[in-house]
Amino acid sequence: MGGKTFNAACVVFVLLSVCFADRVNVSVQVPVTDATVYSNGFAFIKRSNTLNLTGGEISLLIKNFTPSGIVDSISVSDDKGGVREVSRYELVNQRTDTRYLTFDEILNGSADSSIRVLTKDGWQSGVLSWFSPDKLGIKVENKLVVIRFEDIEQLETPYSKYKQDVVINETERGLRIDERSIGGTHRISMSYLVPGVTWNVNYKYYISSDADMGDGSMQAWADVSNNAGEDWENVRLKVVVGYPHMLSYYPTNVRYYTESAYAPKALASDTGGSAIPGFVSSFLGEYCVYTLGDPITLKGGETRNLALFENPAKFRRQYIWDTTWERPHNVYKINNTGDQSWGSGAARVYMSGDFIGEDNIAYTPRGKEAEVTVAEVPEVVVKKQVNSTTAQEYKGARTTTYKVTLSLENRKDEDVELTVRDWMNSGDVVELSASSIPPKRDEQNKLEWTVHLNKGETSTISYTYTTTSYYYY
Repeated sequence: MGGKTFNAACVVFVLLSVCFADRVNVSVQVPVTDATVYSNGFAFIKRSNTLNLTGGEISLLIKNFTPSGIVDSISVSDDKGGVREVSRYELVNQRTDTRYLTFDEILNGSADSSIRVLTKDGWQSGVLSWFSPDKLGIKVENKLVVIRFEDIEQLETPYSKYKQDVVINETERGLRIDERSIGGTHRISMSYLVPGVTWNVNYKYYISSDADMGDGSMQAWADVSNNAGEDWENVRLKVVVGYPHMLSYYPTNVRYYTESAYAPKALASDTGGSAIPGFVSSFLGEYCVYTLGDPITLKGGETRNLALFENPAKFRRQYIWDTTWERPHNVYKINNTGDQSWGSGAARVYMSGDFIGEDNIAYTPRGKEAEVTVAEVPEVVVKKQVNSTTAQEYKGARTTTYKVTLSLENRKDEDVELTVRDWMNSGDVVELSASSIPPKRDEQNKLEWTVHLNKGETSTISYTYTTTSYYYY
């Protein structure tokens, strides 16, 4: 096969490139303007800019375009250009730089030459014959004189070269957009998916007193980590509660350092409107979207805790014993009466400025309550006991009868109202036969009682239920 001749403009390595003889490379800036961060480690990025471009076949080169961006998700729009190809590029550029020689290199260049050395004993002349990291040796009348560097006050050498020009190869990587352009002002817009961006919502709930019910102030914050390999400068940021269906990409979620940005502090007695102006929440399809009111800057590798909103929210306090727990818990039920749904995340409760506990809350739509457990209640003593279990076999079925006792004792110096939750075992048919206190049955197997206990009072809940399981042959 005969040799091939390449156009000189295309000697550089370009991934997936078609070399046009008249194509012009144009370096451009298309900054990030919008970032929408999802709960699954991906972000949807938008970039745009207005550029003056020449006509003809051109390649727009966006230097240092994020290496983790998913190329086949990139969408590009140019109002005065027909986009033909989008791909990554790699250019090797050469530049000449001046490098100053090290002291060792100057001594090497002076080897076997006459030098003069000034020490405290005066000038010493001879031929430079040898040197080490801390000494040099000069030949004087067939003798080697060794002088320590620390004793040298001045050194004269005929070697005058102290710098040199060096050629440095620099690899430039980025995104290339090939298009046929109409000369003039172009509006370039693009979007793409990128992994390595995460966010988590967290809450701070402020109350002023240890009451059974009252008013509080709920702050929501977005903890956002940008490990997408690009900087975001003054972008419009949205964070989305939801997990869009994605193909098998593999995001890398690594935090490098953290910077926090704090909203105006909420006082325990401040239960007014939001202290964070401009915040917007909305729904995008099935997703709840929080849009920050002000543009933000988030460097690559940076994590920031950004204020979302602050709204008044009423609470009611309950003592709850879930029988899977050893002790009852002190739980605050916080009513979401604001305009925003609350995504699942950590919620911290503060009373008169002091931290009293934290818990993870579930996704809480508007008009619903979030439960935040802040502490155990050891002075309310509880115990679950399964008194007996009997089983009876039938043809093709087995029925088991359970008798359960829940013992409660209030050792606090005040009356309490205790919510008790217990679960019956599963089966094809589950029936509650009897209960000393009528329960609320929220789910097939979940039972819930509300019991008022005076100071020092004890109480017992006894109930019986059956489960029937059928055999399938």
